[in-house]
Amino acid sequence: MSEAMAKFIDNQLGRFVDVDLDRAGHVWGSSMRIRVSMEVSKPLRVLKLRTTLGDEQLLSFTYERLPNFCYLCGCLGYLSKFCELRFAEDFTDPGEATPFGPWMRAIFPTGRNRPLALSRNMSIP
Repeated sequence: MSEAMAKFIDNQLGRFVDVDLDRAGHVWGSSMRIRVSMEVSKPLRVLKLRTTLGDEQLLSFTYERLPNFCYLCGCLGYLSKFCELRFAEDFTDPGEATPFGPWMRAIFPTGRNRPLALSRNMSIP
């Protein structure tokens, strides 16, 4: 994937800020790390792309530093047990068919492979 594709995907999620690429301009491994400015009052986005064969493919996103969010509607700030959708008369529990869930939280590596966190007054030589 390229930076142009990252910007396209990112602008579907919010406002593009930055993408983490190697020196050649390619992604690291099979994932693309993108920074986006999101409207936190709106639900997390699920993006479907149409392939060249005409099939729809669901893109899965993982988020760093994701606060509590509802697995039913994707809104930030509360859990599914407090969602208004749950209290609607015609509510049926979607089970695991919902596009939102714990898999959306990024898992950080531990130990030596953990990314270096810099404080404001530190610099890289």
